[in-house]
Amino acid sequence: MLRKVQMAAYAGLMVIVLLAGCSGKEKEAAGGSAQPTASAGASANAKPVSDDPKDWPTIKVYKGLAAGHIYRPDSELERLIEKNIKVNLEYELPPVADYDAKLQVKIAGGDVPDVMVFGFPMKGQDNALIKTGLFLALDDYLPKFPKLKAAYSDYMWSLMRSQDDGKIYGIPNPGEIVGDGLLVRTDWLQAVGKQQPKTLDELVDVLKAFRDKKPGGDGSIPFAFANMNIKDINLFTSLFGAKWGWYPSASDPNKLEYGLIQPVMKETLKFVRSLREEGLLDPDYPIGKTGGLDKFKAGKIGVLACRPGCWWQPQADPNLKDKSAILDPITHQGKPLKINMGAIPLNSYNIQISKKTKNPEAALKYIEYQVTDGSDYFNFGVEGKNYEKTNGVIKTFTADKIDKNYDSVTGLLLVRSQQWLQSPSRWSGNASPEDAATILKKMELYAKNINFDYMRPNYAFPTLLEKGAQLDAIWQEGFTKILLDSKVDIDKLFDETVAKWKSSGGDQVIKEVNDIQTDKSDPGKNLK
Repeated sequence: MLRKVQMAAYAGLMVIVLLAGCSGKEKEAAGGSAQPTASAGASANAKPVSDDPKDWPTIKVYKGLAAGHIYRPDSELERLIEKNIKVNLEYELPPVADYDAKLQVKIAGGDVPDVMVFGFPMKGQDNALIKTGLFLALDDYLPKFPKLKAAYSDYMWSLMRSQDDGKIYGIPNPGEIVGDGLLVRTDWLQAVGKQQPKTLDELVDVLKAFRDKKPGGDGSIPFAFANMNIKDINLFTSLFGAKWGWYPSASDPNKLEYGLIQPVMKETLKFVRSLREEGLLDPDYPIGKTGGLDKFKAGKIGVLACRPGCWWQPQADPNLKDKSAILDPITHQGKPLKINMGAIPLNSYNIQISKKTKNPEAALKYIEYQVTDGSDYFNFGVEGKNYEKTNGVIKTFTADKIDKNYDSVTGLLLVRSQQWLQSPSRWSGNASPEDAATILKKMELYAKNINFDYMRPNYAFPTLLEKGAQLDAIWQEGFTKILLDSKVDIDKLFDETVAKWKSSGGDQVIKEVNDIQTDKSDPGKNLK
């Protein structure tokens, strides 16, 4: 959701934070920064909060508004939430693409939001921001909010600890436990007389049948990735014995290797290019504007690679209901399809509270409400306004039927609990209980085989921070050319791309990763 902070933006933000912090030291010494106080509901003897909004604390919330998300200022939904927690909310939501730059301006002007969507302490560059005093340590506050504390495991909270002072900065935002899976049009299978494929060879056989018989009519596309991102080819890497991220060397477990530059990666590139050359792959990939998900929903894709977040969508579409299925993980020559995951189960953004906030308890009260008692408001809205409930099953309205005075669910949402991702309730607003249970079962199947990226984000690698975008551009350009140009010799261009990557700073990155990162243990040990 929130794009990764680029080095230039990060450097500018660091300078601004440091300059802004210089004038605040005297105030902090005099008690200007947030200090733990008795929260409004922490004690049985606490003074009751007035029903007059003028007496309620106000918190400013700053987050990027993603494409397709909606926020309507001062909506009836927002007013209802404010009334329930007796906290006034002031949201500011620039487009995601403008988030970093506008946050820099706000900090430079001393207008630091109370609640910010940001990175997490284990991330090297964000840990540096903690040192400037931008974020509030939550250790002394969390005991007053037991429901919030219980919404995440001890391991999740440990990921929010600074590598320097060991304190908790921010509220974790759990990420998916699985990567891409495969959706197939079952009516297309029936039309061409095929069963659900279980191996890569069977999948290719099905795709060829879709190409030849065009069960979706003219314009039928056998296979597509949900997005136009060259990184999506990582779906197939494990089937050819390759790995996408960093992993221990077979000869030395204390040495990490970068999967993208290993010769075995050529096999994945050869396979995906063969799909294009044989007319089995979306011809727009990876440089088109319309992703495969939209085409799948339009009835033009036979097999779609996408994450669990889109698995429910066909069943919610009247034109696709009962016409698709989630495939079990396929295999190839005895190798199982493995999903690719980062070293820690967190999204790239989490929630931080400003150290300068005057109302830390109000901010935590609001976040606790989002992930516990008020969770339905932030995920579904209000019954009769955003959804209807039949026999206990929630069914969200289509966009044209949602009461616009309550249509701010996606804009208001900041974070979900850990339990949310593991519960059928996550899909209950869009899928039937049976479909939700099926999705969870399939997630469990995909999660049995995981390729973890061993690179830990709690280490700062200087060359990667400085040249990461440039290095990514090198391999992305090379891989894209391999896929699009059938005249290119794959082995030759791959070797040239790797050599350029190494000479442009990649070799130094490899050295720094192995020298600086002392923890090279299995990242999955805490999730097993």
